[in-house]
Amino acid sequence: MSTPYDFDRQKESDISKIVPKLKGESNFAQWQHRLYMALRGNNKTYVHLIQGTVNKPTPPDLYDESVETVRELAQHRATSAVFASGSSDPIAPVSDVVVRELVKEQKQKNKELLREYQVLVDKWDLFNIHCCNQIFSTLDTIPASYVHNVENPRDAYKLLRAEYGSSPWQGDFKRFEVLINLQHKNNNS
Repeated sequence: MSTPYDFDRQKESDISKIVPKLKGESNFAQWQHRLYMALRGNNKTYVHLIQGTVNKPTPPDLYDESVETVRELAQHRATSAVFASGSSDPIAPVSDVVVRELVKEQKQKNKELLREYQVLVDKWDLFNIHCCNQIFSTLDTIPASYVHNVENPRDAYKLLRAEYGSSPWQGDFKRFEVLINLQHKNNNS
């Protein structure tokens, strides 16, 4: 069964050699672009993890294993089968033996669903951890300290963007501020 979390680490590039270390706000835009390109080159699902479009698998809906529900369902199926056949015979109650067998079947189906779910979760965990490690490998000491306990690439990226990312107008404002300070210094000298 192929999933978005299948990957071959041997075919991936070491992005710490491709992406410049994030030092702070001064190189955030460059780091962000190179990180995106490197992660996308390794596996597009890494980018989807950061964007939040690929999430941890959700637990499956399990079959009801209660004797009452299984008996009700079996009785309903028996009634439907009698009506579908056009027979006017009375509907016999479902025996305890049949109900026990059906409950066993439900339990077996649930075991299989949970096993498949666990396989997906294990793959997702490995994929998620690998993506976090790749991001972490591109961080300088101080940016790394902001996300060293974060175990989700989307959360790590959002924290880094909130700390170091700036809106386009902020860069213009900082340049304007420097220009005003320079003019003010020149007028006072």
